[in-house]
Parts: sequence; structure tokens; C-alpha cells
Amino acid sequence: MLQVNVSELVAASWDSRLDRGKRSVLFSPPPSASIMSPSFPVPNANLFIFGCPRSGTTLLAELINAHRQALVLIERHGILNSTKQLNLASYQPACVGDFEALKCEHQLVNSDLLNRLQAQSILRYGDKLPKLYEHQAFFDQVKGADVTFVATLRNVFDVCLSYLARLQSANDPWSYSIQDGVRDWNTYLRRVRQIAKDHRVLMFDYDVASSGFCDFNAFLTMCKGVYEAIGLSSADGCIDMESLQGVHTRAHGSLPSVNPERAARRLS
Repeated sequence: MLQVNVSELVAASWDSRLDRGKRSVLFSPPPSASIMSPSFPVPNANLFIFGCPRSGTTLLAELINAHRQALVLIERHGILNSTKQLNLASYQPACVGDFEALKCEHQLVNSDLLNRLQAQSILRYGDKLPKLYEHQAFFDQVKGADVTFVATLRNVFDVCLSYLARLQSANDPWSYSIQDGVRDWNTYLRRVRQIAKDHRVLMFDYDVASSGFCDFNAFLTMCKGVYEAIGLSSADGCIDMESLQGVHTRAHGSLPSVNPERAARRLS
């Protein structure tokens, strides 16, 4: 078993920085005054998801894509921009590029999503880029632009267990250890607090959201709250219920088998 200093994890715990008991699934991190000030009056059309790896970015992208007026691509910067440099212009609906290549590259970018794009019914569009927080040049580029960021948050113990599970999977090319998970988690927390000073950032709390994974109605209520927070309608007719049912099935199957306290003991 790979070892990690649990006291290091606890010392870095997000719970010491935010009052977990007083927040909802999607919330604004402190300092809220700078995030929700008049310079960020409404959710924006450009939407980017980022977070520490293994913290729920894919789930968030899937549930947002279940809304008929959203299109979140899946780490498409390599296809969208041949220079491999993140560029906001590459993510506008008219510039997405080779739709068939996108469809083939990732199962989440399917024909239905592309039909939405071609029908010009998309109100929120962007990408899921977990380590976007490492690309300061991109944040500098979009400072003052019409962009909303949604950052995910998951307890560090389950993040590290997920790193370990992938590392130990025989057919998974994942090469990151628990120690890498601790490093990434801490780096992410430092960066997101800095990013939130200059950009509109909403936080998606995976741990709070997961309390509704067992029951679809609770999951639907949570999803509707996310839609409203990013400026989309929560009316049933705007939601692809069949797609959302599939997201719920996958989310239910991903529930952690241990809670943070037991995870800490496993990691020590």
C-alpha cells in the first residue's frame, strides 16, 4: 500500500477554510464580494469546468450536457486548436471544428449534442478541462470577458482513493500516485482561490451532491439547482430526462465505498 501522511491531508483540509454546513451544492467561494460583485451580473454564455482530477468534473459535464441548451465538450483543446494553446475563440459554437472528430473522440460528445449545436439552441457552451487552473495564461486572456467557471470540490481522501484505484487498475494507463493526488489537491485549492478574485467562479460540491445520488428525484432536484445557478431553465421540458437518467445511473455506481474518516485510516 502506498503511504501518505494523513496529518498533511487534514492540515490542508478545505473544511478548515469554508463552513461546509452552511453551503449548497453549487456556491460561490470566498471572498464572495469580489465574485458576485456587479462586474459579474449574470451567468455567461462561455462556461468552463475545472477542478482537481478525480473530483467530479466528468459528472458535472455530463449532467450539464443533459440540459438541451448546453454543450460542454470534454478536454477538446487538442482538437480545437492545433497549437495546443487554450484559446477562448476556439470554443464559440461556430468554431468548434470537426464535429465528426469530436463525436468519435469522446462518447459524451454525441449526435444529440451536435444537433443542438447545429440548431443554434445552445445558451451555455465551453469545455471540461480538469487542470485548467494550471493555465494562468488562459485566465489572463479571458479576464474581463464573458466567461463563467464552475470548479469542482471533493474531499481529499476520496480523491486520493480514486487516484489509487486507477493506479492499481491493470488496464488503466493512469500513472499518478496518492502523493500526486495530495499535491494536485493542494495546488488546486490554492489556485482556485486566486482565480476567484478576478473571475466568476461557482463551486460544485461533489460530496454534498453525492447525498442525492441514490434517489433520482433527489438527483434531479440537485441538477435543477445547478442549471438555475448557471442561468439555464430548470423546466422539465428543457432537460433530456433519458440522458439524465443515464448520468444518475453512472453517478450512483460511483458512490465511494468508504467515508472520509475510514478513507483516512486506509491511507495511513
